[in-house]
Amino acid sequence: LFYKGRDMKIIKLNKNFGEKEIFKNVDLEFGNGFYILKGENGSGKSTLFNILYREDINYSGDVLINDKKIEDFDLSKYRTNVCNYIPQDTSLFEHLNVIENIKIFIKNYDEKELSKLTEMMFLNDVIKKKTKFKNLSGGEKQKVKILICLLSKASILLIDEMDNNLDIDSIENLVEYLPTINKTIIMASHNSA
Repeated sequence: LFYKGRDMKIIKLNKNFGEKEIFKNVDLEFGNGFYILKGENGSGKSTLFNILYREDINYSGDVLINDKKIEDFDLSKYRTNVCNYIPQDTSLFEHLNVIENIKIFIKNYDEKELSKLTEMMFLNDVIKKKTKFKNLSGGEKQKVKILICLLSKASILLIDEMDNNLDIDSIENLVEYLPTINKTIIMASHNSA
């Protein structure tokens, strides 16, 4: 049941927080490719990601993947094979190094892909030194979370505020790389740059 990242539809999505209306009859469609959702803080980007990742089930409307409702997928398989999400405030295991963290989240990863990504995101040193996650800078921590997401089997990647704490070279490398992979990648950003 591996999703190839070609057909995600959001149909008549409605979401409120109390009296505050977040979405009203929203229709969206995503195929393979790289998408950037831009908006001010509080505009609903993270809320949409929580719905797509099945963290938030209190909405009306439908989210379909290849015409199958997301709630009809087994949750564990959905998060392993279909959709992976990096929230902006997620944390990893502080007492473990980068590779140990990767092995917890990704059981079988491609070593060549890991090597290419670590070079692209300037993480070779922290991996060679086996630096503990707690000793990484904010930008390095964000890179490790992105690295884990990119190594996952999931064909839909949701990345919330990817550019927070990242150096410009890593951002440029990622923006150049992401459209080349066979996945649906949706990145949320409040940055206008």
